[in-house]
Order: sequence, then structure tokens, then C-alpha cells
Amino acid sequence: MKNDDIEQQLNKIINDKMIYPVYQPIISLQNAKILGYEILSRISLDSCTFTVEEMFSYANKYNCLWELDYICRKKGLKNIKDTIGNKKLFINVDPYIFNDPRFKGGMTLSYLKRYNISPDNIVFEICERTNIEELDSFKKTVNHYKSQHYQIAVDDFGKNYSNFNRVFFLHPLYVKLDISLISNINNDSVKQSMVKGLVDFCHKENILLIAEGVETIDELSSLINLGVDYAQGYYISKPYKEPKKIKDSIVSFIISENENKIEINNKPSFIGKIGDICKKLCTTSYNTKITDVYEFMKKHNGGQGDIDETWLILYRLEELQEINDDYEIEVFLPGHIIIGSNGGGELYGIDNKGNYFNVPVLIDEDDVAVLGT
Repeated sequence: MKNDDIEQQLNKIINDKMIYPVYQPIISLQNAKILGYEILSRISLDSCTFTVEEMFSYANKYNCLWELDYICRKKGLKNIKDTIGNKKLFINVDPYIFNDPRFKGGMTLSYLKRYNISPDNIVFEICERTNIEELDSFKKTVNHYKSQHYQIAVDDFGKNYSNFNRVFFLHPLYVKLDISLISNINNDSVKQSMVKGLVDFCHKENILLIAEGVETIDELSSLINLGVDYAQGYYISKPYKEPKKIKDSIVSFIISENENKIEINNKPSFIGKIGDICKKLCTTSYNTKITDVYEFMKKHNGGQGDIDETWLILYRLEELQEINDDYEIEVFLPGHIIIGSNGGGELYGIDNKGNYFNVPVLIDEDDVAVLGT
């Protein structure tokens, strides 16, 4: 496409205001209630040969980004003024526009009153069409709007490294996860780990996460279970010229997923606690005296304790398949122990003549001890 054709189309769109707004809902992943709407723009010029995203890039190239942004913003506010209620309006703002004195002069309280909209309704999405220059000045502008109860969101988080910097110095209320992190997340363990880490980080910093570009029920389910706060996308609702109610099937699914999540989190494990299936025992060092071990066993009868600041592993001997006659062992007292692994070790004890002894022991898969092997 020739540059002259692009510029001609762009000028026609701006001069004839051939833009119309659409609104995509952002809903809670806890109760499916609508948080607000993102204002998106569509081109009404039938012969246009570029996309909306390309249109903004061309507007920046041909130095008419301010004029285009103003038309989009004005139409977006005007068309929804009677239906917004207490919902949020997410407005995409290029950093270059956001820091422009004309923007600050235009987004005044008196300007919003024309549309019956409060600053509390407005969330500025700082997008990445252009780089942020003069960070200190930009941060002052952000703080100016925050002081007037406007809210800030960082858009396309995870798409580029600079998103992280923006979160650090802007301290937004919302962070919008880029579609590249959301697409097929139900089948991608790396994305799941990354999003879970972002959930933990953002919640610690009192930041709310919004997932963009949700296109399947499986993606939605994964986001709910990972703890993401809000979501938007074609599976939830396409953007429409007028705000529409969320489908009952979507609402029911979100509520059901959260109920299942609560039930799973509160349900005891089928094997209970770790203490129900194992017991803290003791070990001993190789140079501990056998007499000390035996006396310890007599005292604790298979219990736990310290031996010379070491620990002792205790295995009770319940049954014998074979007995080594050399030790004349007929009755095994409670103090007789096996020290070793489940596969075998050494039996330590005292015979019927009062002599201490030890003998190799194997333990088969049925937990039956075999001596003298």
C-alpha cells in the first residue's frame, strides 16, 4: 500500500469522524458481575485497507495521533453516558497523548459532567504504542489523575519487558495480562506458573489482574483456578455498540467453578494429614553404643527420643520366619529392635542368657523379618 493512500484514508477517517465505539465487558471471575467496559474503536470507512491497530500507528507516523485519539475518546464517552451507572470505563491512552497538556485540559471534571460520568468511573489504560519519555514528568501526570480519583491500568502486561517497569513506577490499580499469556494457558504449564506468580505478586501489592483475550471455556476455567480477578474476551462477550448482559451460561459456569474451587480447597485430603501416614522417628550415629540403644528401647518401648544428640530409627520385630540357633533366641522382648531400612538391617537385642547381640535381618514385602541371612 502506498503511503499517499494510507495518509488519504487516515485524513478522511479523522475529518469525517468515521469512527464508532464498541464496548467489551470486563467481568469478575469470582461472581461474574460486570466491573466495567473497555472502549474500543471501529472504522466505518468501507474502503479502508488497514486495521484499527495499524490506524493508530499511522496516526503517530503522520502526526495526527492527538486528533484521532480525541475523536475516539469523545465518541466513546458520549455513546455510553446514560448506561454506565457505577461501572468502570477503560480508556486506552497512548503515553504520548497522556502526557500532552491538551489531554490534561480536556479530561476535566466539567468535561465529564457533560456525560454524567465521574472520575471514579474512568480507568486510563496506559498502552505501548509509543515509549514513555521523561519518566518523572509522566509519573507526575499519573499522580495528578490519581489525586482526582481517576484510576490507572497497565495494558498488555507480559508482552514486552517495559511493562514490568511501568508497574513498578506507576503503581496501577489494574494490570491487564496480554493475550499471549492467556492463549491456550490450560495446556501450557509455563504460562500457568507465570500467571500464578503474577497473581501472588499483584495481590501482595494490592493490584487487580485482568486477563485479556479469553477465547475458550478451558482458558476461563484455568484463570479462575489460578486466582485471576477479572477477564474479558470473545468467549465471555464480543464488543458491541451497546453494553449487553453476560450470557447466563457464562455466569453459571463462573459461579460453579468457584464453588468447586472452594469445596476442593476445604475438603480434607483422602489420605489426611502427613502425620496420619507417617511418624517422626529417630536415627542414631554409627558410633552410638549398642547398650545405649538397647537401654533407650527398654525405656521408651519403641518411642522417640535423643541418644547422644542423635536420632534412632526404631522397627518393632513382630514375627520371625527363621531364627539363628546360635543366639538361642526364643522370646523377643519389646526392646528388641531392627535398625535399617524397610529392606533390611540389623536386629539388636538380648538373648535368654542376658547377652547383647546383633544379627543381620531381611524384611520381605509382607513386613516379615528373616534372621541370620
